[in-house]
This record gives sequence, structure tokens and C-alpha cells, in this order.
Amino acid sequence: MRNVLCYIVILVFFTCNVYADDININIKEATTQNKIHYLYVAHHNLPIISLKLAFKKAGYAYDAFDKQGLAHFTSQILQEGSENNNALDFAKQLEGKGIDLKFYVDIDNFYISIKTLSENFEEALALLSDCLFNPVTDSEIFHRVIAEQSAHIKSLYASPKFIATTEINHAIFKGHPYSNKIYGTLNTINNINQEDVLLYIKNSFDKNQIAIGAAGDIDPTKLSDLLDKYILSKLPSGNNKNTIPDTTVNRKHSLLYVQKNVPQSVIMFATDTIPYNDKDYHTSNLFNNMLGGLSFNSILMIELRDKLGLTYHASSILDNMEHSNVLFGTITTDNTTVTKCISVLTDIIENIKTHGVNKDTFLSTKFSITNSFILSMLNNDNVANTLLDLQLRKLDTSYINKHNSLYEAITIEEVNKIAKKILSNDLVIIEVGKHNNINGEQLEAKQNILG
Repeated sequence: MRNVLCYIVILVFFTCNVYADDININIKEATTQNKIHYLYVAHHNLPIISLKLAFKKAGYAYDAFDKQGLAHFTSQILQEGSENNNALDFAKQLEGKGIDLKFYVDIDNFYISIKTLSENFEEALALLSDCLFNPVTDSEIFHRVIAEQSAHIKSLYASPKFIATTEINHAIFKGHPYSNKIYGTLNTINNINQEDVLLYIKNSFDKNQIAIGAAGDIDPTKLSDLLDKYILSKLPSGNNKNTIPDTTVNRKHSLLYVQKNVPQSVIMFATDTIPYNDKDYHTSNLFNNMLGGLSFNSILMIELRDKLGLTYHASSILDNMEHSNVLFGTITTDNTTVTKCISVLTDIIENIKTHGVNKDTFLSTKFSITNSFILSMLNNDNVANTLLDLQLRKLDTSYINKHNSLYEAITIEEVNKIAKKILSNDLVIIEVGKHNNINGEQLEAKQNILG
């Protein structure tokens, strides 16, 4: 325990000196022989390295309509090892060397995460290289992963929250690639073949679309050489031709309903919000945390749970994607109290638009955001992820160190102005539950989700 405390003190002192309004992290940029720039934070208190890579424009939004789920499916295939290293041996090598290697996707990008002891870092990159450039083509493994993803889709259909999320995305992004489903449907998954996976890897893992962040026991010269040797020298350039247009929330169908025989209804709402690169983004994020991002201390939880006992969960998030920006909210409640919850939500919105937000909530939320950010920077994984995010968001390296100052400078008047702007947009609302309390357009979710 004492060693852990010592490490935290050392880490704070050397890499995350905390002042009143800012922090000071020594972010550096390096360039490999393959002319790929990346960001890193080096400290040598523990012999651990966290490496994060992203391939831009390789997320599930870019899956073909009839092969939805391909990006995620490929991430699962890569987790199975390589042609030279079967899944069991691959897993044993990772475990034996204490290497944490993960592949995952979001709507825009494909991600790779490595965390390991610095002495095993080269072996970790060698294993990653083998996965990427000699992927599994064994038909038995391929069909097993298909079966696993199909079973996962079926299990998710039992979740009213998953149904609500899927159906509201389908509605607000109707006709746009952002309406794609991350896991696909039973039909689209079974349309995928081995050639699709190989073509996805060839076209999506493009050197021109890579972003890299690293933190920990790093020697930048050695790291650059290893990245070149195992990854960058083997990647093609210019294969990724993916493009999709910007979009906003489609409000053609603003009230939606899915019948599901569950005791607790799930209500979700969505509306447009402020883009990440807008000067008012941080104000909108502060407002979102006040509205529903602070769990028990948020406006939604105070009004719906503390005062009225109508819910055990109410939250909101900002989803700032590459081509759209949406504020989502979620409320779970008994089937008999859905109408009351919607009424209270409407009152909350009108009250904020008319009278603004509470000053105490404003101050406590600001305090929570700035202190949470400081604590998050004590973790190598979080630092590496943040360095990656800086590049994906096209932000300057000074952003981390001025992050808290940006929030400290926000006034309550600015929050009220942005809150009114966001909440003046009509909401798209979906209910999943026993009864259609909102008189929404009834959807056939089973066909849409399962295919």
C-alpha cells in the first residue's frame, strides 16, 4: 500500500503538477522514419507502457449496409491471433508476458490498445503485427466468431435500453451511415465472408489515417523504431477512401414506441448539440454534466428521483461524433409513471430556458469536471487515450494543460445561453415498455435489430 501511495505522489509531482486552474503535463511529439507523428508522455516511475492507436474512418458507420457489423467482427477476428499463432497459443503468450492487447471500434474509428511492462513491449508489438498482417483465415474460427456475434445480438435484444438506443439512432440518422448497427443484424453478420474481413483490413488500416498516443516508461527513439519495424513500414498508404456527409438530428418521427413486456420502461431523448470544435463546446459539456452527467447530483436525478421518487436512473451524455453532435438522455421508470416523467422533463426544460440553472449546481459541476480531469491524468491509459483524442479532435498539445482553465472561465450566464440554445430544439423521444404512454409511432424493433 505504501508503494502505491509513493507512486501516486511521485507521478503527481513529476507529470501532473496541480495548480489552482491548470495542470502541467509534459507532452512531446515524435516523428518516425515513416514520417508518422505521434504524441507521448514519458515518465519512468514504473516500467509500464500504454500505447493507443486509432485508424480514422474505419468505424462501423463505414460498414456496407448489407454487411453491418463488419468492423466489430474484424476486431473479434484479430483477437483470435494469426495464421502463425492460434487463439490458444496467442492467449497464452499474452497472459504469460502480462500483455493487455485489445481491438475495438466506435462509430468513426477502429482502435488498438496495448498495455504491458516495458521489457515486453517489443514482443507485444510483434504479436500485434502478426495479428494485423497475417490475420486468421481458419474457417472454423470464422464461423465460431459469427456464431458468437449472432448470440450476442440475440442477447442484447432482451435489453430495453439497447433497443431504445438502437431505435432512436435509426430514427435520428435515418438514411445516413450513422444509423448503422455496431454488431449488425443476424442477416448482415451472416453476409460477411473471409474476403470481406481481409478487404476491410487492407482498406481501413491505412498509414495516412493512423493516430498514436503513448504514455509511461518510454524512450521515444526506441518507440519510433519499434513502431516503424512492426507496424508503420507494413501499412499501405492511401487505401482508405471512406467518406460520409455531416448530418443533424432527423425529427420527422419525434415520438416513437417499442412494445416490450418489461416492468421498467426506458425513455430516451435526443437533440442536436454543440460541435466539439465550437468555441462553446466546453460550455455545452458543462451544461450536460449539470443536466444528467453527474449521476446523483444532476438536475434530472434531483428532480425525478430525490424529489419525486420516479426513477432509479436518469442521465445525459454528449455524443460528439465526426459528422454529427447529439445530446442523448435516458430515464428508466415504472410503466405507470412514464407520463409523469415526461411531464417533469418538459417542466425541467422550460424552467432552464426561462430561469436558467441553479448556481450551486453550476459551481459543484465545474468543481467535479476539473478535479475528475486531474485525477484521470494519474493513469497511463487515460493519458495515452487523451493524447490520441487530441489528434483525432485536431487539438493543440497545450489543450490538456489549459483544460481546467477553460472550464473555470465559464460563467453561469454563458451556460444559461447555451442551455437555452440546445433545449430550444425539439426532442426526439422513444419509449420501450409495456404500454404506449407517449402515443408514439410503434416500431417493429425485432425485425430491425435481429434482421
